Amino acid sequence: MKKHTTDAELPISPSEQPKSSTRRKILIGIGATGAIAIGGGAFALRNLRRSLANFGAESQGEAKVPNEVMMWCEISPDNKMTLFIPKTEMGQGVHTALAQIFADELGADWNTITVVQADTKRGFDPGQTMFSNGSTSVMSLYLPTRKAAARLRSALATEAAQMLGVEVNQIELSESRCSIKNSNTSSSSPPQTLTFGKIIAEKKGTWAIPKEAALKPNSEFTLIGKNVPRADLEAKLTGKAVYGYDARVPGMLFGAVARPPRHGAVLKSASAGEAATMPGVIKVVIQEGFAGVVATSRTKARAAAKKIKTEWQGGATLSSADITRMTKIPTGAVGQVVQEIGDTDGNLPKDCFQAEYSTPLAAHAHLEPQAGLVDIKPDGSVVVYASTQGPGITRLAVARALDIDSEKITVIPCYMGGGFGRKAGFDAPKEAAILAKACGKPVHVGWTREEELRYGFYRPPTHQRLRASVDKNGKIQAFEHFISSGDVLLSAGGMVWGNTGAIIAETLATVIGTDPGILPGAAFLYDVPHAQVLSRRVELPILTGAWRGLGLLANMYARESFIDELAHANKFDTIEFRLKNLADDELGKRVKAALKRAAEKSDWSKPAEQGRARGVALCFSAGTVVVQVAEVSIKDGNINVHKVHAVVDAGLVISPNGAAAQTQGAIAMGLSSTLIENVVFKDGLAEASNFDGYPLLTLSQTPNIEVEFIGGGDEPFGMGEPPIGPIAAAIANAVFVLTGKRLRDLPLKFEEKVS
Repeated sequence: MKKHTTDAELPISPSEQPKSSTRRKILIGIGATGAIAIGGGAFALRNLRRSLANFGAESQGEAKVPNEVMMWCEISPDNKMTLFIPKTEMGQGVHTALAQIFADELGADWNTITVVQADTKRGFDPGQTMFSNGSTSVMSLYLPTRKAAARLRSALATEAAQMLGVEVNQIELSESRCSIKNSNTSSSSPPQTLTFGKIIAEKKGTWAIPKEAALKPNSEFTLIGKNVPRADLEAKLTGKAVYGYDARVPGMLFGAVARPPRHGAVLKSASAGEAATMPGVIKVVIQEGFAGVVATSRTKARAAAKKIKTEWQGGATLSSADITRMTKIPTGAVGQVVQEIGDTDGNLPKDCFQAEYSTPLAAHAHLEPQAGLVDIKPDGSVVVYASTQGPGITRLAVARALDIDSEKITVIPCYMGGGFGRKAGFDAPKEAAILAKACGKPVHVGWTREEELRYGFYRPPTHQRLRASVDKNGKIQAFEHFISSGDVLLSAGGMVWGNTGAIIAETLATVIGTDPGILPGAAFLYDVPHAQVLSRRVELPILTGAWRGLGLLANMYARESFIDELAHANKFDTIEFRLKNLADDELGKRVKAALKRAAEKSDWSKPAEQGRARGVALCFSAGTVVVQVAEVSIKDGNINVHKVHAVVDAGLVISPNGAAAQTQGAIAMGLSSTLIENVVFKDGLAEASNFDGYPLLTLSQTPNIEVEFIGGGDEPFGMGEPPIGPIAAAIANAVFVLTGKRLRDLPLKFEEKVS
């Protein structure tokens, strides 16, 4: 069997720009759509803009993958299978889930499978299929993975039938064996079963793999929907797992880079200074806009980088107060309409109920900082080992740094110690490439925690204004949601493709009027005759970008807190109020079912324990419905969260334990952001340089999180990000029930003066 496609067969366009139905398609997908819309006239462009609020809400279609079945796996004569997974593993369990899908459809024995991360030469599209983002990994590859496995199953069954002398419809596959159905297993009978390995070892000639094969009915699943040992568990428990920071090759050196004193500052001049003569220094590398060191150890490289003489110019000297001022919606501001139902302006009185909410900058705070190793071979080919969610983007960045064709570069994605959008960056591999080219040796660059907190990009700040009117029966008649936010996706243009990318991003921003990455969670979920969502793009002088869920947590904090305010102001139970304002369509019924189940799980109808209160919030993202009920208390001014009941309708759940862990992890991360996290700027730089200045939620502060999955169906929806959406609002809503004080700014701080 052919193991994998050749370079000539790789279905990758020269640009390798992400073109999938993932969130990053916006850089070219919306661009292309925008161009078509302009060609079609102002009406088409208007419709495009008014559909942007749906960005990230629905489930994504299946990803396109090459027809080469055997790029997915290799089966050895001893019946062991190596399964190559295109999506990168950053703790979310995607290697396990996709392996379950392939093994179940094929009829493979789970205990014989070794899961390996595919590199960019394997045959999968680095810019599309290999990009792990937007909760799309499992849902976009569910059918392609099954289809590939089904085709292989058909080929194995056909070959086994010939070897065993029976019709192919008499063959069944199970536990990595092809057997004759209802076969006689007595010792005197002819062989009735063949292992996959034996079939492959004895196969003569070429394989005839069908272009299509029937999929199993869901009733025959043995692994999908079941809990199995994680594919990466042993490697991580034994320390064998190789993360980007662990990557090593013979003769490798270490690199470090001089950093600016403030965001946006440009290197005007530099000289080696003391750095050139420091112990272990191999080379000081100074180029236009770049100064770094290559040394025999990471410690020596970092020490020397600080001794390079540098002069910087420009940059932002702003503070947190400046950022807040820039983000705040000005009086009389006009936003870009990104969703419109009915006539909101004509049905929203000037004296209607309204409120404002804000969220601050936040760091990704992943355990493993950026890391990349670049090895330039004598023949001019390049191998990159990196902690990266986007192997295609990393390959592009290294190609630009080395000024070579990207097809000469192989990116080997390593395990990641967390990603959350930040590992879609490429900083460390790009810097390693510059240093490796300069010194002629493989170079590893691993960022420090200080570099991550001060020189990475952040979740953008937001300011949101909501207005609504409600009739005497508790039905919302008109609703307006105005979102002001720093960039999420459009900033990636400049980060990835330099000045050209920045120009493209600015052009897109002009065409569509906003950054779509701001908008997850913005699409109006409730059944309202007149609703409008407005967006205001804030161009900040610091880098902001993708953070888990993009705009989801901020938008749902504002939206679901405000819905809660409307319920209380009109004297309705908040769950009853939500149920009253949901439609009876398919989505509305899913949300209602989740709300009712959450009410049952949390004993919503019964009083909470003395000194505690409950709050509820919900969201719809990546096709998944999430409802959360949080139970809180307050002691000495501190908000304590004791329990979170999460009811999730994620369609077909592939790996229940993995999905539950994703839910719990998202809630814990959202809880930390809700109660603690805030990047504080002073003189153009974040004040915090480590976790002592940027504390995170501790285990003792983490509540009991109970997760229940409902719904089911024939396809999986997104799991990585949707559960982060409701938690901030659920907590704030519980605090209001407990104290009568409405908290409208993150991180939530309880003070008596709050109203």
